[in-house]
Amino acid sequence: MPETKSRQQQPLIHGTSAAYFHGQCRCESCRDYGHRYYLSRKGQPKKPREYPDHGTYRRYHRGCRCEPCRQAIAAYNRQRYCPHPRAPVPLRHGTNSGYNRKCRCEPCRQAHAQAMLASYYRNFRSLKVPAPEARHLLESLLSQGWTLNRIAQASGISRPALDDLQARRSPMVHRPVYERLRTLFSTAEIPGSRPEGRLNGPTPTA
Repeated sequence: MPETKSRQQQPLIHGTSAAYFHGQCRCESCRDYGHRYYLSRKGQPKKPREYPDHGTYRRYHRGCRCEPCRQAIAAYNRQRYCPHPRAPVPLRHGTNSGYNRKCRCEPCRQAHAQAMLASYYRNFRSLKVPAPEARHLLESLLSQGWTLNRIAQASGISRPALDDLQARRSPMVHRPVYERLRTLFSTAEIPGSRPEGRLNGPTPTA
């Protein structure tokens, strides 16, 4: 044990196997030694190892932590992860694009609010249908002898949804409700229907 401790206290001689393998040193001299060692093991000719220049991104990732290499990696990170737009496009205030580019002035806020409202109504109109069109189908079925329970059972629509539609509680209904009522109206056997055929329901307006 005393010999082991005395050996550990001795300074490493760089560029040797003791420093490279036992000391785990990776300075340039020790790297060159390790490179020559592995080339000699493979039987390849010894070639000096080439390193990137200092002050570059590649040299930093090869293990160098000198001041120029630190500045190079800092500049690279600033360019890569900068939150500001890279393209020199002027910011236009009062637009949704200006709001998305982190501007929070009052014109940009209003433009963003209007854009979100327009997007909501576009999705809303695509998912819902005016209630009078669906109510016309429901009232036509009721006038021909159908009951709400029978319509709910045949179409798969819940009874509360039919009650709300009949009571005019909402100006819009979901499109699947309208489609199911229209399918039932056009395909079901309705007692007392006209001989020339069954009526087709109205087409929802866009």
